Amino acid sequence: MLGLLFSVQEVVQLTADNFDTFTSEHSYTLVKFYAPWCGHCKALAPKWEKLAGMTEIPVAEIDCTVHQAICSRYSVQGYPTIKLIDSKKVATDYEGEREAPAIQKWADAIGKEVFVVITKDQIKADSKKRKLEAFFVLYAPEDQQEELSKKFKRFDSFFYYVYSEQTKLVSQQSGYQFTLNNVSESKQLAMFVLQHAYPFISALNHKSLAKLTEIPGKQLVILNLNSKLDDAEKLIEYQQANNPKQLQIFNSFVFSKASNDNEIVKKIRKTNSFTENQEFVFIYNAKNEKKIKYAAVEIVDGDIQEQILKFLKETDATKFKGITEKWAQEEPKGEI
Repeated sequence: MLGLLFSVQEVVQLTADNFDTFTSEHSYTLVKFYAPWCGHCKALAPKWEKLAGMTEIPVAEIDCTVHQAICSRYSVQGYPTIKLIDSKKVATDYEGEREAPAIQKWADAIGKEVFVVITKDQIKADSKKRKLEAFFVLYAPEDQQEELSKKFKRFDSFFYYVYSEQTKLVSQQSGYQFTLNNVSESKQLAMFVLQHAYPFISALNHKSLAKLTEIPGKQLVILNLNSKLDDAEKLIEYQQANNPKQLQIFNSFVFSKASNDNEIVKKIRKTNSFTENQEFVFIYNAKNEKKIKYAAVEIVDGDIQEQILKFLKETDATKFKGITEKWAQEEPKGEI
């Protein structure tokens, strides 16, 4: 399952000697067929390296000027050619935009395994091994797994599946547990998953930014705070752990934190000529790196939690009202 795993990967160099072995050992492999002299290949190279850190699917490449037989086997006629190859050597061509987020979304949608089947006793050790801060456990009968897979495939989250006579969905989120006893109602299920799919607060970096800005119905809030960060974290943890229904505005946001030396925050602060000692909360609403749109409020001395709540309420009401509910009402289409 691909949802919340953030691991550092590098582009794998494939050759005629390791191609078959490597692709057979992985459920899916993203392969770029290229030629060193190709200008488009050179332009794609840094994006391909970026992609390797954005998906759990192995990202690889093969030089067709050296390994012509492999490239001929997969009917490569131009460069670069991108294919998603499964363990049985079946290849699917990628024909979309040559940008890392677009390729990632396409590959993850095809390669997504909805559930990891496990026993209840194995969850603690397995989730620790995977370094999961937020995940779900679906308890349901074994004979319902295939049907439930269709219902849950729309969600880009990590789901364990435990065979059980009774059906319920349990969220483990930042050390807290939440339960949904009825998974049959689509809107209720979608809202539950959306509310509990991510840690209360994530560290901000380029990899997490790519994930957090793509969450349906959610806007990313960046806490650019130093001395006031503890109060902000307490507010967010308390509201999300204890008052998820009483304070519905938290359904509209996902939170991250970053100091002034964070590269993403530096860009925003420099653009707006903020001084070193100013502390801010940003709502980052970017669809691409070239066009950053956000709302911001400076946090000053006084009741920090009240200032943040006021800002979120006002921004939610004027800019994002109804986005989450609209997404949740959409019927699952069997895809991300």
